[in-house]
Amino acid sequence: MPGPTLSTLEMRSSGGKNRGRSRSFVVALLIVTVTSVISIAKYMTITSDSIAGFDDMKKEVYNFVSSSYNQNRLCTQNQYANVLKLPLNEYARLMDQWLANKTLHEKKLMENPDSLAHSHTRFQAFEVMGDCTFDCIGGECHSDISKVVCGGTAIKAPCVVYSIGGNNQWEFELDLLKKTPCEIHTFDCTGERERFQKPDNDRLHFHHVCLGTANAPAPKTPPIGKNDIGGEFWTLEKMQKTLNHTQIDLLKIDIEGYEIPLLNSWPILTDIKSSSAVLPMQVLVEVHYRTQMKELAAIKQADWKFPTDMINLQEHFLKMGYAVVIRDDNKYCNHCTELTLVRIKCPSL
Repeated sequence: MPGPTLSTLEMRSSGGKNRGRSRSFVVALLIVTVTSVISIAKYMTITSDSIAGFDDMKKEVYNFVSSSYNQNRLCTQNQYANVLKLPLNEYARLMDQWLANKTLHEKKLMENPDSLAHSHTRFQAFEVMGDCTFDCIGGECHSDISKVVCGGTAIKAPCVVYSIGGNNQWEFELDLLKKTPCEIHTFDCTGERERFQKPDNDRLHFHHVCLGTANAPAPKTPPIGKNDIGGEFWTLEKMQKTLNHTQIDLLKIDIEGYEIPLLNSWPILTDIKSSSAVLPMQVLVEVHYRTQMKELAAIKQADWKFPTDMINLQEHFLKMGYAVVIRDDNKYCNHCTELTLVRIKCPSL
């Protein structure tokens, strides 16, 4: 029987080497697989522990916030509560009732054909809740320059008033200085600083600043007219912190349409920022659904806010804790109404 040829030996030798290489590859693959499984197991353990720790941290934060936060807490520190015709809890009940029936209020308003007319009808969205003992500040009641203040002469010191958008007219501030012991800060950034002639009184302060939804520097180009922006924009938070005010008792706003985006920028009670926000105890605001401000509307004779916008603004008021206590439609302006809002609910002391 002939012996194995060279080629046969080479084949056997090659087959043995290949089998050895295969076994080595399998062993290496097993080692890599086991190592990967161990690493994944460790990673999963670490990740699970991290998630559990993160959940615990979230619970601690939630419990901390919840312990000092109550969206239904009544504003017992509000001085104006004493002049309201109803107890705070009754206002709160009426507010909750309106929110629960918002869709019905909206439907009723939209079914009124006059809601889209150039009239005060769409302002019916602002349901008046209760009443108060009030004073007309700055002029005779129902005049274009007066504001209706709940308990305008009943407030006691220390008290702080912010007046936004005075346009160098000081009747409101002067009347309030006579009738209250409050410190008053007037803000207006329109035109040159020199055009404002502040009356001489130690309790009256003027700031060439406008209230806005965001902080912004003054324009680099000087204003040409008295309606051009000449100063900085500050948020309410920056005003309050800069002046070191921990409570704002009264805020008057007359800013020709800008009041709607401004008020909508304030946090509602379910917003965690609400617990640290210093919102006024009473707000006097003229609401407009037409405006001559070209940044808001291209045509001043056309509506830029509609009945649904008024309903949504009313909802926002209530969710911030404010009730409309007085609505005084401006007889000289069909697209304007004066609202007196009193804060009924506050998130924390």
